[in-house]
Amino acid sequence: MATKKTTAAADHLPLATNNNAGNGSGDREVANKITSGQTKPKDAAGQTGKKKKSAEKPTTPAGGGPTASSADDDKWAEIRKLLGTEEAILQLNKDRELKAMLLETLQPEKEFGPICANPNCGEFGHTLAVCPRPTNMADGDMCGCFFCNVVDHDADECPMMEWVTPSTLVTHLITNRAGMPPWNTRIDWVRLAIDNWDLVCFALLPLTRAYVKREYIPKKRWEEVNGLSGITDPLFANADRRLLKQLANPDRTKTRARPLMEATQTMCYCADQCGGYAVFQNKSLAKYIPNMRVDVKTHQQLLAERAREVAECERLLEKKMPKKADKSRKKGRRALKKEAAAAAAAAEEAEKAEASSSKGKEPAAAGPSKAEDNTTVPASTTVTLDDDDDEPDVPLSDRLMDLGDQISDLLDNLRNIVRS
Repeated sequence: MATKKTTAAADHLPLATNNNAGNGSGDREVANKITSGQTKPKDAAGQTGKKKKSAEKPTTPAGGGPTASSADDDKWAEIRKLLGTEEAILQLNKDRELKAMLLETLQPEKEFGPICANPNCGEFGHTLAVCPRPTNMADGDMCGCFFCNVVDHDADECPMMEWVTPSTLVTHLITNRAGMPPWNTRIDWVRLAIDNWDLVCFALLPLTRAYVKREYIPKKRWEEVNGLSGITDPLFANADRRLLKQLANPDRTKTRARPLMEATQTMCYCADQCGGYAVFQNKSLAKYIPNMRVDVKTHQQLLAERAREVAECERLLEKKMPKKADKSRKKGRRALKKEAAAAAAAAEEAEKAEASSSKGKEPAAAGPSKAEDNTTVPASTTVTLDDDDDEPDVPLSDRLMDLGDQISDLLDNLRNIVRS
């Protein structure tokens, strides 16, 4: 029986097989691993060897259609045919850029914030509570309400002051005013910082009114502030709790220095006289309002300030009050002209009488002329009255409507004065 010839790998297999070891299958696996990859595939002629690489030809679909590159060219040709020439394509791109620029220009600004109520500022993005510009350039402090962002009332008068806590006031009076002018309030922020020292950064304290008037305002240093102010008052260069205690309680025996009070000195600190303010209604803030005696100078300043406010209110009241209706306004222009003509005629007759008496006429003859003069004057007046009577009288309903309008204007003026 003829045996079939094996491949080259089969020729090496008996050599690698150890039948004496009794593990023919394991040796065959080892042999297979050794001889793996050594066989060569046969080509179409039956010979073994490496397969020759042939040059790749572009594949064409069945039926001899166009290739992928030709399809893209046709696509772009159709696009150009729809758009027109290349100049039209460039014009289209320019139109798109112009449209994008217009949309970007007409798009409203996304960043928008509150408007500062400071009359010296009025910028967007911050409120009066953190405004770096002082509202009162003369005193170097901030007037208005940091709760409501308005200047028509002070923070001491705001109803929010009745319920605010000292820790919240630390934020409003100290933290938010670091390196900026202080608030005009009756609360001593120095005493507030001493009691709440754990909430205060002593490197960031408000400026004093003296420094604001001396350096801050003349040099317009608020332009240096961008969010957080890096300006430090020389008085607080190395500030700590001990320094603030010395400033709050100076030695009055050595100097006449008073407690470091950053509010305007013309404010009333007496709860008996000014107890209506909200700051006096908050019991937790009573210890931060200094007990300051009103001396003669301060009393005179208070009286002068009060007199100025009263005079301003009276001026506004007089300006807004309707004008008083007198007899001259009731009469018409024609009646006034007639009265003037009658007065001129009476004056001429009086001159004639004086001229005739000066020529040496008899007293009896002069008498009738005087009588005539006396009769002419009433006659002129009677004519004027008759002319006035000829004018149409104003109806009573119109007079009542005018009176009602005047009364309503007066009430509105009084309300505005009370609010201001």
